[in-house]
Amino acid sequence: HLVVSQLLSQVNTMLSLIAIVTFFSLSNGQSTPPFTNAQVAQMRSYFEANIGLSNCASGFVVASPSGGSDHNSGDPDYYYHWQRDGAVSMHTLQYTANSSDTSWVAKFKNYVKWVQGAQTKNDPNGINVLGEPKFNCDGSVYSKGWCRPQNDGPASRAIAQIEFAFYLMDNGEMDYVKTNLYGGGGGGNNTKTCSVQDSQKTDCGYVGINQTGCEGKGCCWDEIDNNPDNIPWCYYKGGGGGGGKG
Repeated sequence: HLVVSQLLSQVNTMLSLIAIVTFFSLSNGQSTPPFTNAQVAQMRSYFEANIGLSNCASGFVVASPSGGSDHNSGDPDYYYHWQRDGAVSMHTLQYTANSSDTSWVAKFKNYVKWVQGAQTKNDPNGINVLGEPKFNCDGSVYSKGWCRPQNDGPASRAIAQIEFAFYLMDNGEMDYVKTNLYGGGGGGNNTKTCSVQDSQKTDCGYVGINQTGCEGKGCCWDEIDNNPDNIPWCYYKGGGGGGGKG
């Protein structure tokens, strides 16, 4: 799996690396970028072809078309959605988007729906579904042998969706953010509660957040000394949303 992860990371961060190479080339006095606009557009079209496949659940980000939806049309079989790699891909989609092209926004909103659905799945592997690394094309949890739980998925999803929320807020879509990403903002909805079943707790905050920071976002803090199932310590009230930009 280490080799697979390395290959996927190379694919999913391709556009980010292009941006970095371009930046340093220009910083070092090179007058023109290392890739033409046509070349970048072609690479981006290949990248975007793996996002939001029409034959899969909305928001599905396929690691690679290799293997096919029947998992019998090529080797290796990468026709799955990995939570970490999907989040990195969506963050890269936003980071490398042309300012004049907003077509990526609809794809990202579909990804948000994917995350919402994934976090409420019944887990067939006996762990908290938030630690599941791999999902099938139809949105179901991958139930065969795999290294689980994997704890980088929640953090990667949070990073991608926080940046997306900031973009939407800067472009007048506060209502969408409150409903789908921060759930009301500021934790001001007193009808919500911290009495949430572990399986329904949704990560709030960021890696390393403390109790003060968590509760300051309107979220719940419940530190767990023995936490083998990776249950969130900082989570949204009522399993929905809380917090806000700041």
